[in-house]
Amino acid sequence: MIPMPLMITTNAITTMNRLLKSLVGLTALALVGCKHTPIDYPVEDYDKLFPFRGVERPDGRYEDMTILSGNPETTPSTFVYPGVTLPGTPRTYRVTLTYSFSEPADLHQGGLRKQSEVRSRCVVRFVGADKLLHELGTEKTLQGSSLIPNDGNQHTQTLTLSSGQPLFLLVNGTAARGSTIHVSLQAVSTDGIFATPVLETRQTQNYDEGEARLPAPFCKYIILP
Repeated sequence: MIPMPLMITTNAITTMNRLLKSLVGLTALALVGCKHTPIDYPVEDYDKLFPFRGVERPDGRYEDMTILSGNPETTPSTFVYPGVTLPGTPRTYRVTLTYSFSEPADLHQGGLRKQSEVRSRCVVRFVGADKLLHELGTEKTLQGSSLIPNDGNQHTQTLTLSSGQPLFLLVNGTAARGSTIHVSLQAVSTDGIFATPVLETRQTQNYDEGEARLPAPFCKYIILP
């Protein structure tokens, strides 16, 4: 038997065209429905999201010499002594504070600015054997051992601390553009058993013309074992 040729009527073609048009319409609607309206998210208050939760407290394993974070805004009047009393005979430590500072003069002058004309007000604070917060600074009105001179040279001061006392270093303040301050603090026990990690920061104010805050205020401490 010879097969009959497949015959497509006009009505069948019309029906197929209508189905195709319907499918195209549904596809277009689906694509439109997938578009999202932009959302304006509120500005986050990071001080509320990540508030300063106070000075870290030591966990009792002092031989680990864990570096803890303090508040870089601490002043001598707001300072709370973080040291502890340890059992046994206290160990004695020789502590070395090293610092340098340079503030460039105006471009037409070159070199470093005269000490009497320094604009920076950087401060360095550390804890002494008397359990008080002591301070050095770059401000031009300071004198003697309290002054960090604008000469770019390395200077040192030494002191003695005991077990349970904090090796504490804070560096903060404002600096003229192009100024650099470098400070480090380390303790070595007189019996040679312990040498602490070095607490150190080096900062340059290159963000703003004139005077501006140091880019990363620093406050760290270690309880001496």
